[in-house]
Amino acid sequence: MSIAERLSALLDEVQGAEAKIKRLCMSVSPADIVEDPAFRPDLIPPTPYAGLSIYQLNQKQQELDAAQVLLNELWLVKALFSEIEVGFDPFDAGLYVCDLGELQAASNSLQKAADKIAALREGRIALATSLDARWTELRAIFVAKLDLLFDRFLPDSGTVCAAVCVHDEAPVALGDFLDFCRTHGDRFTDEWLAEKLRSRKRTWEQEYLRAAIIHRAELQLETDGTRSMLRVREDASGGDLAALLASLRNFVAFVNVLDMPSLKQYYSTAMSNALVDVISSNIGAFMDRREHLTAELIRTIEAFTSTGWPMPLRNVFVSTDRIHESLHALHMNWLCDKYIGEVRAVFVDPGFLALLAQEQRVEVQVEALEAVGDAWQGAERREQDDWEKGEGQQSGAQEKHQYGVNDAEDDWNEAWGSDLDVDNSAKDPTEQDDWNDNWDDEPEPLQDAENAVTTAIPTKELPAQPPTQPPTESLTQTGVCARLADVLQQFEQESGSADPQLLLDTIMALSLGAYPPLTQLLVLVNDLAGLGHEYLCERASREWLHAKQTLFGEALALVTRSMRFSDDSDSDSGSADSDVKNAVEDVSRLVERTFAADWLRTNAYEHRQLLIQLLNLLNSLAIRQVVGNGDISELQLEKYTRYLQGLQFLEGEAMGRVGENVTKLASWPKVDQMVILLTHHLRDIMRYFYDSKLYACTTDELVRVIESVFMPSDLREQCVGEIREIRLA
Repeated sequence: MSIAERLSALLDEVQGAEAKIKRLCMSVSPADIVEDPAFRPDLIPPTPYAGLSIYQLNQKQQELDAAQVLLNELWLVKALFSEIEVGFDPFDAGLYVCDLGELQAASNSLQKAADKIAALREGRIALATSLDARWTELRAIFVAKLDLLFDRFLPDSGTVCAAVCVHDEAPVALGDFLDFCRTHGDRFTDEWLAEKLRSRKRTWEQEYLRAAIIHRAELQLETDGTRSMLRVREDASGGDLAALLASLRNFVAFVNVLDMPSLKQYYSTAMSNALVDVISSNIGAFMDRREHLTAELIRTIEAFTSTGWPMPLRNVFVSTDRIHESLHALHMNWLCDKYIGEVRAVFVDPGFLALLAQEQRVEVQVEALEAVGDAWQGAERREQDDWEKGEGQQSGAQEKHQYGVNDAEDDWNEAWGSDLDVDNSAKDPTEQDDWNDNWDDEPEPLQDAENAVTTAIPTKELPAQPPTQPPTESLTQTGVCARLADVLQQFEQESGSADPQLLLDTIMALSLGAYPPLTQLLVLVNDLAGLGHEYLCERASREWLHAKQTLFGEALALVTRSMRFSDDSDSDSGSADSDVKNAVEDVSRLVERTFAADWLRTNAYEHRQLLIQLLNLLNSLAIRQVVGNGDISELQLEKYTRYLQGLQFLEGEAMGRVGENVTKLASWPKVDQMVILLTHHLRDIMRYFYDSKLYACTTDELVRVIESVFMPSDLREQCVGEIREIRLA
């Protein structure tokens, strides 16, 4: 198809469309157009709440109400800020001094603003941070205004105004200002008043109080109406006690203007100590003018007490009747403080260690050492009983329960483990082994005859024998002992032989921390005993007793653990030998520790006594284990025997190293006789019994061991019956 044909076809289509449009327009009436909703205009514009439900609309309403409340709070905070700013400087004059009323209003507004900002901060409002910053700025201005008014009351370090006038109005009292600062200022200023007074307090102490006390400067108080001024007199010579007392009274009157108990409490101690030091160090001059100075002193004390100053001296210097006694007591207290300081100086001196290393050997009589022991022997027995009840019974309760040992009958070891003599007459007659009391009845006539012959022979007067020198022991003392002895001697001379108890307590307390521990050396005991005071001897010996009890506790645990020999018949002899060997070696190491420490060198006497007590304790504990075993097997019998023999060998060597015979051990005969009971037959045991070679063992011990070792038989019952019959006869 050509182009002309196509154009003709399209033209026909256009003409047809125009004809249809004309027919449509002719068929539409105006009413149809008006009623057509498509041509109806929107009289109400659309809103964002169109189509929302009632619940949603209610929620929107609540949000709008909350926003309105928040906006109101912000307007209130802004109004409070504006009010505070205007109150701080109503005339825009720069350094404006607010009176108490204006500061009160500003404080209340700051508090209200702080509460509202806190509520906004809880609501997570972004503006809360900015409001906090502005509130902080206003608080700083509030503190500055307090500073300005504070400087009106205390313009300089030596002036205090009881009242000031602000804006030509009624004067503001210092007490009212301080009360306001306590109730309002600290709320926003982090103890602003305390810090301000702290700086002034230090200034008053340095410039006035110390000047009067140390440099003896005279303080004058000038009063001009409501203004009190404290000044240091430049032309004063100083040094007079009466002038010092007058200066202290002026200082008290100056501080009383503030009427603050905290300041009185702070200065009262320094002033009280000053009175003590000055009067004590010048006690001679004071007594030369006692009438005048006593009146001045009482006047000063009354100035303190009448205005509420807590002075420790007010109960001492109350009247002239007791002034001499009071001054003497004060002088004694001052001397004690002085020499306590000298004692402390000995221990804190950098050369203390060098002084401690200056050792010297001192010969001391054994009687003196025994007397020192008697001073604390009672305390040692009490603490030893407590230790036995606590440590011993706790560790041995299980064995007693297992082997059926009765506590009322278990008194066989009362005298063992100690080198002290025991008075057996205090025991119950039924418990005494009195079967051997009358074995020497027959020789008495012979002795009487010998005495008669001796009396008949005329005696010649023998020449007087020179007195024997008492035995001595060599101890090691340090240079600290001599230094402390000098301090005590000086105190005795200056105080007229007053009671040095406070000095002794100080020496004891400092010595415990400065000296080497008693587990290494005994120089602490030696030095304190060398000072010659029974109190120090007792305290040092008590500390030494505690160290020994620790060692005895280890011995108890060691013997209890090592003597639990098994009854395993399948074990070979090598295993049994190993058990006994290990047990004896454990005891040997424990005994060797007493020699490893420097006890023998520093105090051989105490080391020897310790060794004797330790070995007696080891023997007693070992015997207790044997007696407490109700059924001893053949293997256990062998182990017990070898263990006791090992103890005997070990103890013989240990006693030889300190120059003593092993027979000095009170428990040695019982160990030896216990070995006899474990290694011999019943007939041999009875032969030993009738030969009085089992005297150390009690009747109960003999019976228990025999019944534990030997099987039940007529012979055993016969032997047990004979022992009881003879012992209780």
